[in-house]
Amino acid sequence: MKLALSSILGDLIQENRVHLNEVSKNTGIPKSTLFGWRYGAKPQNFEQLKRLAEYFNVEVHFLLYGANEKRGER
Repeated sequence: MKLALSSILGDLIQENRVHLNEVSKNTGIPKSTLFGWRYGAKPQNFEQLKRLAEYFNVEVHFLLYGANEKRGER
């Protein structure tokens, strides 16, 4: 199964009208890591994925695979 993180992250950033700098600041995830994920790098740190999911109020599985598992509106 192909990871959807790159496109899902792009969609969430656009939908929530935030920038990678803001996401980085609020999650503690380095901007370089977020940038890498945004452009196709595979995640290596599950804790960072959990923080990103919490920030956008989605499930980790949704970030990775695009499953319809949103928890609600942010």
